Amino acid sequence: MDPVLTPEMIHIGPRHYRKNASKQCFVQSFPTSISQIEEVPDVEEVDIDENDPETMEINRKIMAVDNGYTASFKVPPLFHKFIVGVQHSKKKLLEDEFRCYIDIPNSGSSSSMVSVTATSRFNVLNACRRILWIVTDARNRCQPTHFICLPVTCPTVKDNFQTFKQSVLQAASECPHDFMGVDSSIFHSVSTLHFTLVTLVLADESEVEKACEILKTFYKSQRGIQLFASGPLQLTIKDLEYMNDDPTSVHVLYAKLMESSDSQRLQTIANELLNLLTEQNLTSTGSYRPDNNVKLHMTLLNSKYRQEKSNRDASFQGFSPNTRTSFSITGILKIAGNFYFTENQSFHQICLCDRLSFDSSTQFYKCCCKLEFTTDGIHCSHINKM
Repeated sequence: MDPVLTPEMIHIGPRHYRKNASKQCFVQSFPTSISQIEEVPDVEEVDIDENDPETMEINRKIMAVDNGYTASFKVPPLFHKFIVGVQHSKKKLLEDEFRCYIDIPNSGSSSSMVSVTATSRFNVLNACRRILWIVTDARNRCQPTHFICLPVTCPTVKDNFQTFKQSVLQAASECPHDFMGVDSSIFHSVSTLHFTLVTLVLADESEVEKACEILKTFYKSQRGIQLFASGPLQLTIKDLEYMNDDPTSVHVLYAKLMESSDSQRLQTIANELLNLLTEQNLTSTGSYRPDNNVKLHMTLLNSKYRQEKSNRDASFQGFSPNTRTSFSITGILKIAGNFYFTENQSFHQICLCDRLSFDSSTQFYKCCCKLEFTTDGIHCSHINKM
């Protein structure tokens, strides 16, 4: 009987004990000395999945060097910390798992080149794939840096938004029970009203340029010509909607687009841009429906604005940041549930914007790229990098 696999059982009254084998028993039962076991070398011929573009791209970058193989590729500095980990713990785990050496630029460096070196081509390939997976996961957890939107800068909508805001705040002061948590701090800025189409994480200037090139290519494609050369969008913004089932505990209230051929045209543009940018791993998590349609919305109130202001004040005074607090929209729905912001308003462009920068002349977000709706065909001059 093998003392390792089937240890002796000792029975003492109602209790039963397993007598585990000693180290000596284990050595005696093992037919070959550990020192005589030959390690199987890594396989150099690697089967590559030709249907996986990521694997094919990595494989093309692997080069033979003295005593092994190496591959270098770009990873924006924003994501280096996710590969390194606390006190280099994640980097060490990767190096141990794939028996490789990973060279990452030091903190503060502007370089984006990461290299992986190992004695096996197979280990280089798998280490690179794991690093790219870490970057993708990190991108999904990062706050958006840019977004594609339909700017709502026309005077009519701005004036009506101010009317909406004043009427809500006036009603809230008279009947606070139906407007719990509603105050001026959670209203969107009138200067930056927009419909969000796609949210992006563009970690460096090269990714901004890449996103602009994707938009330019789409704009000049046959599909882009069909969608943009039909002239400006004629849209009606009416009614309110929120993103959960309890109107007494809401974090975002937004205005809707009324159904029309042009609103469907905008929906198609948003869906196709989302698909193109997702394929290039540039998108963040966003407001997408189970039917794969982008959730088109113009934010009016957002509890995040109050939290951000509160956290800035708390940080300035040395206190801990505050948590996000919801608000009730039952009163808003009663007095303005069918509010008209504009009817058959013309919209002339879609913009790729930097979420954290503003144009001092317009007070709107700084635009990196514009796609113009035209009636005289598509021209490259209609796309302007700012």
